[in-house]
Amino acid sequence: MNDFNNKNFYELLSISFDASTKEIRTAYIKKASDSHPDKLGIDESSEYWYIANDFIKNINEAYSILTDPIKRNNYDKLLKEKEVQNNHPSKAQPQSKHHSKSKRNEAKRDEESTYQTKIFSFKEANRKFQKIILERQNGKHIIKLKLGSALSRYIWSAIMLLWIPILYSINHSKDERIYAVYFFISLVIFLLLLRNFLFLKDWYSSTIKCNLIVTPLYFIETNFDKIQYWYLWELIDIRATHNYVNGLYSNTTVTIIFPDKKIPLFFNSIKKYETFIAKINEQISNAEYAKYINDKDYLFHNDDLTFA
Repeated sequence: MNDFNNKNFYELLSISFDASTKEIRTAYIKKASDSHPDKLGIDESSEYWYIANDFIKNINEAYSILTDPIKRNNYDKLLKEKEVQNNHPSKAQPQSKHHSKSKRNEAKRDEESTYQTKIFSFKEANRKFQKIILERQNGKHIIKLKLGSALSRYIWSAIMLLWIPILYSINHSKDERIYAVYFFISLVIFLLLLRNFLFLKDWYSSTIKCNLIVTPLYFIETNFDKIQYWYLWELIDIRATHNYVNGLYSNTTVTIIFPDKKIPLFFNSIKKYETFIAKINEQISNAEYAKYINDKDYLFHNDDLTFA
């Protein structure tokens, strides 16, 4: 990143220090649309063209940093260190952070209270829409993440079944409290095995698996017969944590937050996580820009769920 410490990305996008991912995207789309050299009609030989082009590069950099939870966290730390060194509050910091967060949380609660969940049954949808969902599930030019698999259920079932020989090998005691503990453990394992069995039954009987599919306009969660979807611009936030064990990278856990649901994701490498974030940001930027300039061709041709 160029001159990382000397740039205040929050000021560049005219947003507060605690702005949500959705607020960052909205500010970025507006800045990019209003300041793009091609839209301004400036000749490339003009000095103003280079100034406008440089500004676009800067807001692109700001957007890529602030919409990546890990990179934003590192940037915020550097910004706070710089604030301490300069011995004055950062201009990006709101005068009353508590008040700003309270207002934003209140607005968020209002939005969530009026939000209408978009969920329906795959079996009850018309054939044209079923065909679209199946094409998206098997498509190559989309982002698709598995939210469940049969293999992991088999592995966990095999591990839990080991309790049976362990139970028989344990020295049985006449103490009723010990029997109560054995009974409780056995009951929990039985319920978990039953849950796995029902999952595997649905897995093999359903043509729709458990996926999170990202199309040019939608997030689509498929959970066997249940389909739920959100517009890309309805994403509230993405939170991520890199996990380390004994100083070595282990995995990255991610939570995608929508107005009515949180979807957990898991990545076993930083590269896969960064690729996912970059693709998501690109898709959302394209969709929000098309919506902002009212690009009817883009919106119409990518609107898979018109027939839902």
